[in-house]
Amino acid sequence: MAYIMFRNESGNGDHGINNNYCGIQADSGRWPSKFDPLFDGVVIKQENGTGKERIFLAFKSWEGCIDMLVNRVQGRGLYVGAPGISSEKDLAQAYYRQWVTGNPRAVMPQQEAENFASMYGQALALFRVAVANQEPATHITADTSADDLNAAELEKHT
Repeated sequence: MAYIMFRNESGNGDHGINNNYCGIQADSGRWPSKFDPLFDGVVIKQENGTGKERIFLAFKSWEGCIDMLVNRVQGRGLYVGAPGISSEKDLAQAYYRQWVTGNPRAVMPQQEAENFASMYGQALALFRVAVANQEPATHITADTSADDLNAAELEKHT
């Protein structure tokens, strides 16, 4: 899920504000202090969806942004197998409601759902995930070729 969110929130890695490629905001409350070493400050910018001026976190590195994103994905239960999420479609809807809109009744537009489905399929192709064991994975191993490709993409944009 973090892979899809990174791509979706950053325009495939093309748009980030001070290493914040996930739109993580600083004006929504205090983040746990364990994340403090990842931050380098804040940036005031208009939010894409509303046009309102918002305060976004500035990260010391893109890796720190990814670390925080993965933590938030796990913390919010945004993965297939979490309570209430048993399919790709459930995951897309939960992401749209919890991360994009903050509205528990929002419905993802058809085009966004199709884009999500495409990225989900690409993520499955890039990452090997053991589905035979229904226990939550402790880690996911990426194909080396995918790691190299993603690292090269990220290097272009930093």
